[in-house]
Amino acid sequence: MLLEANIPLYKVEHASFRNFFEKYTMKVLPHQTTLRKTYLIEKVYGATIDRIRGGDSRIWVSMDETTDLKGQFVMNTIVGRMDASEPTKPHLLSSEVVERMNPATIAQAFCNAMNLL
Repeated sequence: MLLEANIPLYKVEHASFRNFFEKYTMKVLPHQTTLRKTYLIEKVYGATIDRIRGGDSRIWVSMDETTDLKGQFVMNTIVGRMDASEPTKPHLLSSEVVERMNPATIAQAFCNAMNLL
């Protein structure tokens, strides 16, 4: 549901969201990295990433930095398939909280995202 609504997975760490979820589902909400590694990559984006890995076309990568309400720096990486005949849909590859924005952390976030491929 979060992915369909374009809500980044790091939002599950917000205390209000976590309390609401746990109160009404009686389940413990996993950490965002667990959700990303277990559900997002393996189940939701598995087929897309496999196609990208298969090399059936070239890809483009875009990174954007933002600051959340807590003042944390967040680096988002999206990837898409290059196709001159039709527009393609971008996919969120990673959303990573970094301690500061500088060339070193941006490069590390890029490497982390590319390692997912």
